[in-house]
Amino acid sequence: MIKKWIYVFVFSVAVTNVFAATDLTDLEEQSRTFYRQFFIAGGPIVWFILLPMSVVAVYLAIDLLFSTRRKRLLPGGIASDIATDAVLHGRTLLLSKLAGRTDLISWAILRAIEQARQMGGTAQSIRQFAAEALQERGMQLMRKAQWCQIIGSVAPMVGLFGTVYGMIRAFNLLGQGTEGPRYELLAEAISMALVTTFWGLLVAIPALFLYGFFQTRIESLISEAAMETEAVLGHILKEGTTILFRRDAESSGLKKTNQEESSPQQKGTLIRRKHQHTSNQPVSERAIKHNPNAQSPNPQAPTPVAE
Repeated sequence: MIKKWIYVFVFSVAVTNVFAATDLTDLEEQSRTFYRQFFIAGGPIVWFILLPMSVVAVYLAIDLLFSTRRKRLLPGGIASDIATDAVLHGRTLLLSKLAGRTDLISWAILRAIEQARQMGGTAQSIRQFAAEALQERGMQLMRKAQWCQIIGSVAPMVGLFGTVYGMIRAFNLLGQGTEGPRYELLAEAISMALVTTFWGLLVAIPALFLYGFFQTRIESLISEAAMETEAVLGHILKEGTTILFRRDAESSGLKKTNQEESSPQQKGTLIRRKHQHTSNQPVSERAIKHNPNAQSPNPQAPTPVAE
């Protein structure tokens, strides 16, 4: 992003330098034309600062016109298409279908479902994730528009700086020598003061207009996308579901636990069966099982030996 701005600035400076050098090489043919009065008379402040700022503002305007088109961000029928895909293909295949789309609704739903699968959440949290995704996308678009606001705020200050610089030069010329100032130099200084103010306002007014225009456009698109996203999520998600997505680790852990552990009813059945099997055994057998060294309570009496 920074490299792109550097390229735009260098290109605009190079173009202005070419025009300035071309005109300054032939001072004798200069006349009171619009080009000389409103470009050459402005000096380096116009050539290297204000004109490049105007080129950047034009570039931003063209870029925002294409990136904020309704057909690109909020095409007609996209909400019904997503709801139909969710019903036909389910949430799993819906992610693959939303991955290649650039509209706001598809992007918000995709981000919301991905975050819910990673972090886990309810239907309300998924709606919150979608709202945050739309807000993030809106901020990305607004950052470009804010550059127009920056240019619109800085350009008048640069023009005022040129005005002050030109007036300082003019008053310095008035105080030089006893024969009076050279009027052509005095006129040049005053012209610089006025032309820089002219260019500062000429750059600032359209830039601020573009900022207001694109800000309103982006906000309206984001608000419409938020309402349609809420409607689409109402079709995709089921009301009353507590946990819709779990973390991958939790889901695998739950499967393993279900396989290893049995239900309480099954445990109770096994205990009852074991107890019943134990109670059916004679007391002597149970005692011998618990204490193998113990003797039988009714041992067979030995045969008496006759004396």
